[in-house]
Amino acid sequence: MSKLGSKNGRVTRVSSSTKYDAHHTVLSKTYGALADLRRELADSKSRVAEREEILRAFAACEDRQRSWLLLEDYFEKLSLSRKDFAGQEWWARVASAQGTHRLEQLALLFLRSNRPIPTELTPHANCDRLAEIEQAEHEARIVQELEHWLFPPAPAHLDAPRAWLRVCCTVQPAPQFRGLCQLAVHFNLFRPRTGDKFRPLSEILELTQRSAHEQELFSPADWEFVQWLAETYRGNAPEGETVCLSGVQLLQWLAQWGQSGRLEIISSNGAGHAPHRPDSKAGRDSVEPDLLAAAEVRPPEPGPALKFLGHVAELVPTLEQNNGDLNFTHVLHLPEAPVPLTHAKFFAGKPSLALVEHTFYLLRNSPPPALLEHWTEKSSLPVTRLSHRFRAQLRRSRAGNGIDWEQLCVTHAALPQFLFELNEDTVRLRLLARSDRDQSRWHWTGQEWNPEQPRQTNGHDRAGRLGRRCE
Repeated sequence: MSKLGSKNGRVTRVSSSTKYDAHHTVLSKTYGALADLRRELADSKSRVAEREEILRAFAACEDRQRSWLLLEDYFEKLSLSRKDFAGQEWWARVASAQGTHRLEQLALLFLRSNRPIPTELTPHANCDRLAEIEQAEHEARIVQELEHWLFPPAPAHLDAPRAWLRVCCTVQPAPQFRGLCQLAVHFNLFRPRTGDKFRPLSEILELTQRSAHEQELFSPADWEFVQWLAETYRGNAPEGETVCLSGVQLLQWLAQWGQSGRLEIISSNGAGHAPHRPDSKAGRDSVEPDLLAAAEVRPPEPGPALKFLGHVAELVPTLEQNNGDLNFTHVLHLPEAPVPLTHAKFFAGKPSLALVEHTFYLLRNSPPPALLEHWTEKSSLPVTRLSHRFRAQLRRSRAGNGIDWEQLCVTHAALPQFLFELNEDTVRLRLLARSDRDQSRWHWTGQEWNPEQPRQTNGHDRAGRLGRRCE
């Protein structure tokens, strides 16, 4: 191997570890499928015989130190070095074998490193054995990942955490939808020197790019959250101290942290332990008095946590009595019990989410945003303002239990009759009926019964509904 002299008199060894790879790469690109044949022709018989002699001595040698030196000589003949093969565990496998098995292990070393096998090692290459080894290693990695997932290893350091990260959430009105909400997230970071301060997301992401000592300051749970933020917002971190969540992004946060108690809700009524923010008069950050207050305990007591258990809520139409009048409204059916719409906060974006107390629910039949905005202001509607078709459909769906439907719909008993009409060369079949109540005529549209002569309504009339008379 060539040597060069440096200015300070020391000798610098020039590495030729890439010469083997470069040579065979050129052969592969130039000759393609004939590259193996060209490699055999490129090696002279004398060089191949010299390397075969070293391999025979290496296979029969029982002394580990002498075997190591023989392998170094063999690598030098190929313009390689043991450093070109990653890891050190391969030497234990090679040294433990003897005879042809040792040469098979050496050939596997070339195959595992994706290097062309020298001519003298080709008879000892076993691709089937390589496939078995890779399959066994893959299964071992799967078992290890399964073990770490079900039984996470203990933290590497035993020191108590000296820094804490709190995720403080507030429910704010969504700017694009009046009456709907979004979740505003603030990151409250406490350090022994700087104290308790709110930090932008960009500074939280920088923690993963610093030295390993930074990780030792936080608890394993806090550092796991920091790493998740770095993976989620890599390259697209929003500016400012507030991250606004809605729609799919909010669902992603809830699915990941909705059961861990990480998302802490802060309200202006004093619920929870609000984080501290220094006063702007002292040359530091400003204060939001409606949300934040001084914290005396380190680490601070957590506030109520937002929860998401994967439950689905459904908006169910119903009728209710209000001062003698009948109103149409909806109730939110939860897995536990139905609640009025006034007890829920609806969030903008898709999929639609509803917050009841401190628990989020997915909406199964999400209405348009315009309806949700209207329901936040007025959740009920007088039945007299509904159309006849609307009221007839409500009766069919049995939307209200214990409701006197005669207040809404008039049921006409009738006997259906088929009528054949001849119009020029066309014969049409119609299904008609005459009401026993007022002798009005009805016809079947293919979906429902409609009167032949609709009456003029004033908005307070009861909807007509045709029923079959049995004879």
